[in-house]
Amino acid sequence: MTWHQLPMLRLLLPLLAGIVAQTYFDFAPKDFWLWLPLLLIIFGLLAAAFRKGLKWRGVMAWAVFGQISTFLLGAQLAHEQDGRHDVRHFSHYIDTTKETSGATILRLQIEEPPQAQGANLKMQARVLALREGEVWRDVEGILLLSLPADSTAAVLAYGTALFIRAKIRPVSPPLNPYGLDMRAYYANRNVYFQAYTEDWQILAQEKGDWLWANIYALRAYLLSVFKSHCPTANEYAVMAGLVLGVRQDMDKSVLQAYADVGAMHILSVSGLHVGLIAWLLLFIFNRIKIKHRAWLYLKTATVILLIWFFALLTGCSPPALRSAVMFSFVTFGQLQKRQGNIYNSLAASAFFLLCFNPFWLWDAGFQLSYLALLGIVYYQPRIVKLKYFENRFLRWAWDLTAVSLAASISTFPLGLYYFHQFSFSTFLSGLVALPIATLLLPLGFILLILAKVPILSTILGAAVYALVWLLNYSVFVFQALPYSVLRRVWIDLGQFWLLYAVVILATFAFYFGRLRWLIYAQIAFFIFAARYAIEKYAQQSQQWFCIYQLPKGSAVAVGRAHLAATFVDSSSHKANRLAFAQQNHLAAINAENVMLADIDTSAADDIFYLYSPSQVLVSANFSCAQLSPQTLENTNNTPLEVNAVLLRNNPQPHVVAATLHKNYAFDWLILDGSNSAATARKWQVYADSLGLALHYTARDAAFYRQW
Repeated sequence: MTWHQLPMLRLLLPLLAGIVAQTYFDFAPKDFWLWLPLLLIIFGLLAAAFRKGLKWRGVMAWAVFGQISTFLLGAQLAHEQDGRHDVRHFSHYIDTTKETSGATILRLQIEEPPQAQGANLKMQARVLALREGEVWRDVEGILLLSLPADSTAAVLAYGTALFIRAKIRPVSPPLNPYGLDMRAYYANRNVYFQAYTEDWQILAQEKGDWLWANIYALRAYLLSVFKSHCPTANEYAVMAGLVLGVRQDMDKSVLQAYADVGAMHILSVSGLHVGLIAWLLLFIFNRIKIKHRAWLYLKTATVILLIWFFALLTGCSPPALRSAVMFSFVTFGQLQKRQGNIYNSLAASAFFLLCFNPFWLWDAGFQLSYLALLGIVYYQPRIVKLKYFENRFLRWAWDLTAVSLAASISTFPLGLYYFHQFSFSTFLSGLVALPIATLLLPLGFILLILAKVPILSTILGAAVYALVWLLNYSVFVFQALPYSVLRRVWIDLGQFWLLYAVVILATFAFYFGRLRWLIYAQIAFFIFAARYAIEKYAQQSQQWFCIYQLPKGSAVAVGRAHLAATFVDSSSHKANRLAFAQQNHLAAINAENVMLADIDTSAADDIFYLYSPSQVLVSANFSCAQLSPQTLENTNNTPLEVNAVLLRNNPQPHVVAATLHKNYAFDWLILDGSNSAATARKWQVYADSLGLALHYTARDAAFYRQW
């Protein structure tokens, strides 16, 4: 296989470069045709450079021109995908930057079935118009909308048209150290703004787009079939994820178990699903003995259409679309009696999907899907050849293990970067979980088809339930094995690329049979190991102080080396909120939380001490008074010098300011999430009048200092 045999890869690489360049530098013009003068100049320069050359030089000039054009195409597609560049985007007519800006009246339509999230319903809605005075302006754009999950909101569905009055704000960045970046997550879905409102009313119960309305209705029916045959929550949730790619009802413990044993791909619609559907359909169609070529075309077109319908039914995830595109290419090539190249087909599917949505490049599922398949295609045959077993069962087990090994080689740096863990049990669990899932998939499809057949559906439902229970049981067993998973491995982007350099250079060493490539791989690994070791050594002497952002809550933590102590306001604290706020932070700095105490409890003298009468928390390099209206009293004869004062539970400046300055001399005035935005605005005015530095965690993210 040579470079010339991979034309789609030669197109894909400059397209990727253009998308990446546009994402980081945002240089593309408003319209693609504005590139035309630049392209003409480039073409002229290339033509002049090769005008006296040989024929192959002219071909090279065209190749370079094509690469540049594809690069610019990638940049322009990424520019066009960002809805904010559209002059009709609603954000151009609303002040979304100021906290004091008023509410906006919008007319919008729900774009997807609403999802329950705590006490709210969250959904994506297409903004159709906004009100300016007494006039309605037609606009575009997607808004992330949250409404209270009450009985009134229960009737909301895909296609429902609404009026809302709400303050529009950008999607929040991470508000705690190393927190999940939901702003980037939604930006990759072309969603940049959010709103929460209790002031809304239904305009019309419309059905929206005919195709999507029927797809959502069919999906709801199919889910009801699984729910009727899988009475326990975990088994139903796994079947919904396994067959239909719906994971919204899955418990976090189940998701964590599948992640720990390296079986998350089972719950994602991918090539396994598409392949089984194609096999079932072809098995049925091949029973029809018609040899006319028109029947061959009709059969192939029907299979392709049904596979694309399945991709739509399961939510159009990048792995599902990748599988559908590749199957379409391979099948069409077989009709033309052409021998396909799997690497070229892989590059072609990525090229066309990224032309449709360039932001999929940043989707973890898209990246894992392509890298896993690339690893399986390249490494799996080579791993299988390392050992041959005469026994058929051992040979089958070795083949499955080789698949897991191959996928792990190509994806483990990505798994460490995104999920910060590596599963050692994936090779064992694959021998059990993958065969069960492979059997469950066709049974699940058949159950959905025969759901209305009384006795047969009951038998199939019992078999499906037994198998999915066995699948869950095996996953939890493998999760419980000692040393089954390596957790809390945090690597940065540079370390991520160093690991992939090791993989690529080692692959080159075995492919070309050159020792120098293996030496280069060892050098890259040494640099990675040295950087990682230096970071771990630095953590031995780390000291830090953090006031986390908790919605309507208060949490303060101090740490030294690998120990941390957290204080919470028990009156407003919920354990899951605290865990969500600080678990990534503690994992990233390799710290263990040694206590969870109320705000007036002292402990762990080697980390800090608490001067209780004045509510002052003192660590090695930082001191902070922690006050609320109930604890702020005039107790000091002279102001106590502290680095910061933390105000909790909405104290008002006109009530407590005089006592505050009489008791404390400080550099920072901090308000945490237990304070409302209105209280924060009052304190901001007060701080500005005195030239004080004010930090509001709900606006400015967690207050974090590290030494």
